[in-house]
Amino acid sequence: MNDIFRPFGPLDWILSRLPAVASWSLVGTVSPEDRSLSVLREISSGSRMSRAEFIRIEPDSRKNNPKFRVAFRQKLGLSDKIAEELGRRRLTVRAASILCREEALVEIARETLAACSENLVIDISAMPKRFFFPMLTLAIESNRFNNIVVTYTTPERYGDSLAEDPLPWNAFPMYGATPPGGETEVKLLIAVGYQPLKLEGILDGIRYRASNVELLLPFPSVHAGFIKNWEFILQIRRVLQGLPTSAIKRIATTNTPLAFDRIAAMTNFGKIHSVLAPFGPKPISLAMCLYGIACRQKDIPVEIGYTQPQVYSDSYSSGVAMANGKPLTNAFCVRLGGRNLYSV
Repeated sequence: MNDIFRPFGPLDWILSRLPAVASWSLVGTVSPEDRSLSVLREISSGSRMSRAEFIRIEPDSRKNNPKFRVAFRQKLGLSDKIAEELGRRRLTVRAASILCREEALVEIARETLAACSENLVIDISAMPKRFFFPMLTLAIESNRFNNIVVTYTTPERYGDSLAEDPLPWNAFPMYGATPPGGETEVKLLIAVGYQPLKLEGILDGIRYRASNVELLLPFPSVHAGFIKNWEFILQIRRVLQGLPTSAIKRIATTNTPLAFDRIAAMTNFGKIHSVLAPFGPKPISLAMCLYGIACRQKDIPVEIGYTQPQVYSDSYSSGVAMANGKPLTNAFCVRLGGRNLYSV
């Protein structure tokens, strides 16, 4: 196992222990979710933020779904105004459609990072996985950044309906590696979430068998979320007949370093070709992203993908969870003093 110390904890606690870093550039997302602006609100109040580079995720213009679209745009406009007030002329916002082409998505990520200083905070709280995987990958693969911290804010509550109209399975930009040597079977690691969307589409075929699929169950989890997690598992087991109970592995919900170590161990540190499906909590998705980056650094092929929803609910989440009078925002150090903290 990797014995490098990989700090994580409350945002203010992490930043206070990096006193040599005078100010940070913040990359984030403007979205209808309240938590999308929580980190901007927290670090823009003092002198800790030099720049903020945000992406406004627009609903896809090709989808005509009045159920979410009108309220989504209204909340998006409100968040835009709040972000502008908080940014105080230090904020730049770039717009992108949720289903923009991969080339456009990567280019936006490059432009965003190019405007940032050497000390970088990437807030993934409301950033779709399709966006934050290439964003973080490009940041870590660049030599421009001396310190990189990833933040995640927990919402007060999730809505009943999160997303709909999922697309078929597709690899994220930069993570479409094919199995080496013509392998037809690979290990599939599924981070259990609330909705499997169209995940069953890749299970109903010859690529995966019950013996090479493992479900990463977030634990501990809040009661309501735990019920949805088991409903997710039941749907997978209906498609993948014969999946044993032993295939369900408990994995830390918010401890990204520990989740990374578990994922690395399950794949024998890259020796077992794997496909990762990050459907679970963002801190586990972050661990999968960091594992993918570590594999790229060693030229180990890995596929990471998703069944991207075409429409997100305007009430995907609401409010911001609080702890000791402050927003419940965890910060994960992924590079400190020019040294990457996650590797295989």
